[in-house]
Amino acid sequence: TPSYMAPEQFQDSKNVDARADIYSMGVMLYQMVTGKKPFPGGYSPELIAAIQKNKYLPPRKLNPEINGITARIIRKCMRGRADKRYSSVDEIIYLLDRYFRKTDEKAIVDELKARIAGEDVPAKKKHIPLSRLISIASLVVVLGLAGAGAWWTGIVHEYLFPDTWSRLNIEIHYPDSQKNSDRIFKSVELFRDDDLSIPDVNKKVYLRTGAVGDGFYSFKSLPVYLETGRYRIKIQVEDLLYWYTIYLPPRKVQKEDSLTEKGETLLIDITALPVTEIDVDWMVSDCFSGASLLDGLNVKIKKGDDWVVFDREKEKLMSGKVHKFRFEKEGYYSKEYSLRISPYQKKLMIDVAMTPLGAGLHIRNSVVDARFTLNGSDRYTEGTSVGTIVRIPALEEGMNDFNIAPGIYLFEFRGKRKTLTRELTLAGGEETSLTLSLNDDETELLLTEE
Repeated sequence: TPSYMAPEQFQDSKNVDARADIYSMGVMLYQMVTGKKPFPGGYSPELIAAIQKNKYLPPRKLNPEINGITARIIRKCMRGRADKRYSSVDEIIYLLDRYFRKTDEKAIVDELKARIAGEDVPAKKKHIPLSRLISIASLVVVLGLAGAGAWWTGIVHEYLFPDTWSRLNIEIHYPDSQKNSDRIFKSVELFRDDDLSIPDVNKKVYLRTGAVGDGFYSFKSLPVYLETGRYRIKIQVEDLLYWYTIYLPPRKVQKEDSLTEKGETLLIDITALPVTEIDVDWMVSDCFSGASLLDGLNVKIKKGDDWVVFDREKEKLMSGKVHKFRFEKEGYYSKEYSLRISPYQKKLMIDVAMTPLGAGLHIRNSVVDARFTLNGSDRYTEGTSVGTIVRIPALEEGMNDFNIAPGIYLFEFRGKRKTLTRELTLAGGEETSLTLSLNDDETELLLTEE
């Protein structure tokens, strides 16, 4: 809704970044601790103007008991200029960490738990002002909402349940020479290791493509929060299957070690995949007739800058590489293939459809408005390696040149209201020259082959 939109979204909604979400989070937090929106009202020019001017009543004017860190976070989240806001939720998390270190974190967490559970806080106990607890709880909730679910779980367990919950990070390294990152199959399943039924943990693990390393992709999970204990982790990447057993200590214990401060990290390095010898075979045929072209076929592979004859009985190719093949046959255009073979692939079958060389057709014409069709069609297949189908143009006076796919054709010429039919064979790689004219009294068409 417009009340939660950042100023820049009204100017260019397609090119905003995460800082617009930070702004919306600030508006939500403002509303939670004051009970009012900073910019109330429906979609209107007045509302848009107010948001763009960034003039709103400071939250402490509405609720003087709002604590300092909450007011400061609201103020920076709602800066009118995006470059003056927090760049990510991580900066706010850092501020909260520093804040809790200076306070009695356990007392705050314990009282929050008690109030959430509806328990009575002992009267003799010096308890935290309710307004302060509301501010802290609002920060936790809003940070959670800002993270589309994952941060909600994370913030709650980071600050309310650090003694019983743990954080897990999963990272997978996979060679970038195999496929595009979005085409690599990968999945993670979590199981409780209870030595009995090994129950499935009903928690989805999302893997995002991180920075590309030196020859590999890095897939990183969002932080996964699980109850402390032992787990079995099933990880599939393409046709590879891995099982890991891991113990996850409490978050409180993880934070005491610099290596696990951000959680236990399980790194699966698949950059050195084992390669294997591949069996190469091929089927080669005429793209028009389907006839086999194995007799007299030359198959070559690229080595350096040269194409050399490939003897599949003597020369072995290994997986995990890009291999380049060329198929050559007299009377046909050569076909080249550059094929990436994954490390785990053992069999390569290449189905090659070769295009015969085109037949040159030259028609010398002296008949006005003359045209012709081939096999009853006003289109023909060009005798190129691609074999594009094109429309037959009207014949111009003089020489007309065509490159046509070889074959047996029934020509039908028309001109001066006369018709002439002739069957001709056009051979690939050869030239055929014709002359189209009228007889002396212009009563019939004449076609002669030169």
